[in-house]
Amino acid sequence: MTDIDPDFPPPEPTSLRLMLLLLLLGLTAGLALAWTFLQPASAPEPPTRIIQPILPPPAPTSTLDIATEADKLLAGRDIVPTLADQAAQARQALLAGDFAAAGRALEVQLTQSRIQDWGFAPFDRFVKLMVVPGNTALLQRLDQWLAQDQPPALAYLLRAQYHYDTGWRIRGHDYAAKVSMRHRGGFEVENSLAATDIAQAIVRDDANPYSRYLLLAILQGYGNSLAMDGAFRLAIRRFPDYYPLYRVQLNTLTPKWGGSVAEMLAFTQEYVDSAAAISPLKLLYLNLYEDLLDIAGAECFALAPEKRADCIDQALRNVAAGRDLQADIRQALALYTPQNSLAFGAALEPILAGIARTEGNERQANNLLQLTAESMGHNIELAATDTSRNHFMLDQQIGAVWYRAGHYANAETLYRRALADLDRTAFPNATQKNAATAAIYDRLAGIYNANKQYEQVLVYQSAAEKLAGIYRKDWSHLQCTALVKLKRYQEAVRACGAQIDRGNDWQALSRRGEAYEALGQTDAALADYAEVANSEQDGRAYAAIQISVLYAKRNDMPNMLATLNRYDFLYDADQVSRQDVAIAYNNRCYAKMQLGQNEAALKDCDASLEYGNLPDARAKQQDLQKRLSAGRV
Repeated sequence: MTDIDPDFPPPEPTSLRLMLLLLLLGLTAGLALAWTFLQPASAPEPPTRIIQPILPPPAPTSTLDIATEADKLLAGRDIVPTLADQAAQARQALLAGDFAAAGRALEVQLTQSRIQDWGFAPFDRFVKLMVVPGNTALLQRLDQWLAQDQPPALAYLLRAQYHYDTGWRIRGHDYAAKVSMRHRGGFEVENSLAATDIAQAIVRDDANPYSRYLLLAILQGYGNSLAMDGAFRLAIRRFPDYYPLYRVQLNTLTPKWGGSVAEMLAFTQEYVDSAAAISPLKLLYLNLYEDLLDIAGAECFALAPEKRADCIDQALRNVAAGRDLQADIRQALALYTPQNSLAFGAALEPILAGIARTEGNERQANNLLQLTAESMGHNIELAATDTSRNHFMLDQQIGAVWYRAGHYANAETLYRRALADLDRTAFPNATQKNAATAAIYDRLAGIYNANKQYEQVLVYQSAAEKLAGIYRKDWSHLQCTALVKLKRYQEAVRACGAQIDRGNDWQALSRRGEAYEALGQTDAALADYAEVANSEQDGRAYAAIQISVLYAKRNDMPNMLATLNRYDFLYDADQVSRQDVAIAYNNRCYAKMQLGQNEAALKDCDASLEYGNLPDARAKQQDLQKRLSAGRV
């Protein structure tokens, strides 16, 4: 998968969308347990079995001075302003209505950027960091900027990025059939607005390659189409060496976006096979491999885990249609040189991560890691003594494999080896080295979180934020999670809030809801949970059930029942886990019992027991059967 490639097919086209695409083509020519009701299975703490009144929160289980410990970890390091810091300053200028300052910040990043190897840095990253999707105050300022006389192309580009990111925030990253019509409609509105703005940006300034890339990213939301193909051909005519254009087009040719394997292979033959051996486009062989693995994995997804690997092997051979994928991989990996070590690692990392984290791909992921290690002169052995030629990115990815397998000690060994690799790597500046170090600290925090060492989570997350930008909008939520676990609820509210303000909102919203709940601020907790429950994010079932639990604790049965009726996805095992379905039915059974709706309640308890074996549901079922039988006598 690519960074703009969520794993689902595109929405079906509408006439309005097709009209927009045709227009764009012309323009571009130039996501408590009580005894009778349950918290969701994904709740972070074990359930309790008594409905308790709201009490003062328990005392914190930790009083460690996190800042002091983090500073010890950073001793001797050069802390410098980061790209994230600069983007945050530019965003604040925009929010303050200082359009000139925001424009200058964008121009500085644009003039410093060049198409090199596999990106257009630092401009591409800066634009994404500036935008906080869903921030209506930011949108209002962008609207005001563009309402001025002769607004710059960069203002249109920035608003296009805002609408694009907001659209995907509304829609989430699931298959189209699992997304509500309301959220799909919201996505289409935002994506259409993004398309209109980026077309205007291109008309005003066609010298910015990122504008062409963003256009393709937007059009991908409509699937494989003539408009997409036309926009791609115009883009590569203008920027023939810009790898991201080819990456997004190849991915759009996959079946899930309305393309076909035949089209993918034809694209590879046309643009990659014919490219020079040292062309950055050769990395597309790995993108092809990743996409074909994704197709093969989809064919085998329903199988038991022990059968999935063999199925994927065979399915991959079938979809490859005789193409020598191993030879392709070796050509792509041959692009690595000590001179392009950092750029190559940055381009390769998301591909390796995408393959490795997909269940069933372990065999292919390990093979690819081995081939990569060979090409880079990397010692892949866990007990290696000579790691002087190791690349931090590869040790980091191998550590991630151990982490996903639950071998946290081995994962920590690899992550700490990656830190040692960093000290042997020649970075162009302290900012880049700090960002790489912060990413490894974040992974270490993940290990400590898995091991419930929450104080260490806070230390490493705090150190990482100081290194890579306090205002990183895409930073991990683990810090606010750890504060909740340690019962440092006031601090958790602040830490989660900082993440939410920067756009990293879904898990942070749920965690802040838990903190508010512990502090007795129920209305605030309900608001945070509701925002998650109304989204298309993975945590929505937990949030919706938590809302019902809070109303039950208030003894507000009408609102408890209304909540459980509102979120119909709670009863669909294709959208949420069977355990969550069982809990939702169980809780609705309880609410109906309390409201005297015994026959309807019994149906819900019966349904709960079809999806799980909750003791509470069984007890209520028997109670209801006795009540109803007694009433018929």
